[in-house]
Amino acid sequence: MRLALPRRPTPRQRRWLAGLGLLIALALYVGLGYRDAGPDPLPLDATALAEAKELDGPARARALRAIIAEERAVAPAAGFPNEDPRLLAAAQQLAVLAEAGQPAAAYRLGWYYMNGWGVARDRCSAVTWYYAAARQGDANAQFWLALAYLPPNGQGLRPDKLAAYQWASAAVAQDLPIARELFHFFTRDLSPAERAAAQASLASWRPATAPAPVIERFPYVPILVGLWPRQTDDVMPCRQDDTPLEQWPEE
Repeated sequence: MRLALPRRPTPRQRRWLAGLGLLIALALYVGLGYRDAGPDPLPLDATALAEAKELDGPARARALRAIIAEERAVAPAAGFPNEDPRLLAAAQQLAVLAEAGQPAAAYRLGWYYMNGWGVARDRCSAVTWYYAAARQGDANAQFWLALAYLPPNGQGLRPDKLAAYQWASAAVAQDLPIARELFHFFTRDLSPAERAAAQASLASWRPATAPAPVIERFPYVPILVGLWPRQTDDVMPCRQDDTPLEQWPEE
């Protein structure tokens, strides 16, 4: 009895199998990018949070100054990730103060996420914390949230000229120098009619009741990063690689 040997695949079948394998590999690559698109968990100490909620305003301000002093001892560079464990500890302390209702701490934590200080660099988490601080009146957070909305590429959310104008105006109203200096960026793409409508909207618009930004958490997929923002309506991916960002102001 002769055993039937398996037939060798034809060249056409080999090409088909190679193409199928490539598609599967690409699907896994993009799929893993989506899986990695979410924020890294930042555990909060329940006891520390309860204690922070009991602090009055001056005590919270002193606690924030102590965190910033520790940060400056590390001396991370703006725009460059830094994995020093002291910065992770600082980020956790900032999260505690932010959850306890300290808007300046929420803004600072957004800054950590935007730069990648102690945590994974993540635009979407940064914008979430900027909004938490901005709606409580933090002028710095209002300005950076306005930038996140500014076309042509939203920072983890869809560009919105009106929202960018409103938040920038809130920072200007508090006389934030960088907001006053760069306010022309928020008006240059508005037609006269749009500018008039945006100015009129400020009569009823308030930071405390402004809608939260709608985060669109697209992953950072290196092989597609040049095309990805255009493929997602000009929303920049949340995650960023280790390439230095443009230099951001420190405050």
